[in-house]
Amino acid sequence: MYNEPTSQAEVYHSDEFQLQQKLIHYKAELEKYKAKVQEYENSHKYNQVKKLLFENEQLKEEMEYQNQQWENTQQRTVNEKKKVILNMQYVNKKLADDIKDLKTENKQYADSLKRAEKDKQTMQEQLEHMEQQHLKVLKDLENVKKEKECYRTDFEEKNQEFEEQSAFTRSLKERMTQYETKLKEKKTALEQIESKHKSSLAKITALTERFEQSEQQREELDQERSNLQHELLSMSEENKSLKRELARMTADKNEALQERTKINKENSILFSSLRSLHQHADLLFYRLEKAKSEKQRLQKQLTEQEQHKEQLAFHVIHLNKSATHHIAERCRLQKDLTHTSKKMLQKNEQLQQLDELYQQKTSESEKLQHQANQLSYRIAQKEQEKQKLEQKLSQFADDNKQLTDHISQLKQQNDKHASSITSLRKDIKQYESASIEHEKAQHQLQQELKQERDKNKTLQDQFEQTKQEQQQLSQSLWKASDENDRYKDEISHYRSLHEGMMGKIHELKEEVAQFTVEKPNEPDTHSVPHEGLEELEQQIEQLITRINSYGKNLRKSEDLISQLETEIKQQTSDIHSLKDMLFASDRE
Repeated sequence: MYNEPTSQAEVYHSDEFQLQQKLIHYKAELEKYKAKVQEYENSHKYNQVKKLLFENEQLKEEMEYQNQQWENTQQRTVNEKKKVILNMQYVNKKLADDIKDLKTENKQYADSLKRAEKDKQTMQEQLEHMEQQHLKVLKDLENVKKEKECYRTDFEEKNQEFEEQSAFTRSLKERMTQYETKLKEKKTALEQIESKHKSSLAKITALTERFEQSEQQREELDQERSNLQHELLSMSEENKSLKRELARMTADKNEALQERTKINKENSILFSSLRSLHQHADLLFYRLEKAKSEKQRLQKQLTEQEQHKEQLAFHVIHLNKSATHHIAERCRLQKDLTHTSKKMLQKNEQLQQLDELYQQKTSESEKLQHQANQLSYRIAQKEQEKQKLEQKLSQFADDNKQLTDHISQLKQQNDKHASSITSLRKDIKQYESASIEHEKAQHQLQQELKQERDKNKTLQDQFEQTKQEQQQLSQSLWKASDENDRYKDEISHYRSLHEGMMGKIHELKEEVAQFTVEKPNEPDTHSVPHEGLEELEQQIEQLITRINSYGKNLRKSEDLISQLETEIKQQTSDIHSLKDMLFASDRE
């Protein structure tokens, strides 16, 4: 590419030198012609000589004029050729430099495209990984929301159950207060019965003294016995009322036991629900983002439950104390009953003695004995009733033992519940630490996303730079195409000038041929310019072939430029597709 224009310049310089030599040769030949013309003037006739001279002068003038025109045209053509050659050399250098630059830029673009494709693949893999992580996070959030809703529903249900239980405990407290009031009333009634029993014992002692003092007071004793019978009837009624009250007490006790069994069942249900909640808490506390407010609420509720449990424990202790007090009172009553039974036995013995004395003394004592027998029968019935009451009291003591055992079980359950609460607090602390770690991970993910966005921005800047470079290349290609068109126009103009020169050369050939026809006796003098003209024609044909080869080279360069344009278009399309992919990834 670089050697061709230099060889063409050398050819053009050699052609100029040959043309100058030919002009010198032509001048020498003209001088020869002049000498020969002088000889012709001396040898031939004068008219012929004048004609020849006149023709020679005309020919000289024409030759000079043609030589001047030819020299001018040759100088013009040479100057134009020099300019064209210089321009073509400059253009060839420019094109070679541009082609080298384009090749280097093409390699750079190919390398940058490969790098961009690799970066794109890595970015796509990272984006796919991030999308998968994002989908996992969304699924986890949906599951957390669902579990949160379930937890809220469970929490509301448990709040309702807790309110129901609190209302139930309140009702139990009210019933316990009623039970305590009833026990107090029964205690007062038992005290009244004991006082009446003591008064009856005092009356019995007074009767015995009266029986011992005199028989005259039998009528008073009969009246007193009748009074005693009424009192015994009242005592029997009171015993019946006591039995009824004991039955009521047992019924109340059974109701209390049933309620306590219900409470135990509900507590077991609550403990099972608390265990299930404890199992769900690990997941919920690990995933919830807005659980701090709910934690505070739960802590408040836990504190309230602890306070309520403390109140229940205090109430249970109070119940234990009251139960122990009741048990002590019952033991005391049992002792009093045993003491009264012993006294009744002594009184029965005394009555038997009185009956024997009464039979010995009078027949009327039989009636008194019959009444005493009835009294003894009633006393035996009362003893049986007392035994039954003792059995019931023993049952009541067993029930109290069961209650104490149940209260101890409740205490154990409360301890377990407290341990579960402590474990829940530990889990809450673990959840807080896990939530902090989750926030840190989210912060890291956000930083990675920012870095990827910065990378995308740098890639976009690189794409914009490549776009600008492509625009510059396209502008340079347009300029090169304009220069090629201009050089094509110059070459066409140069060809038209060569055609004109060829036409003039053919005209000169015809004139020389005419001149040789007029002078056939001198073949040697005409052969030399004819040969010079043929050489000129050959040189001109060589120039035309070189011009054609230069045109072919220009076409090849145009084909290369078109190929480069197609490659640049493909690169621009690839860059646009990469841009679209990057924008789509940024939008996602």
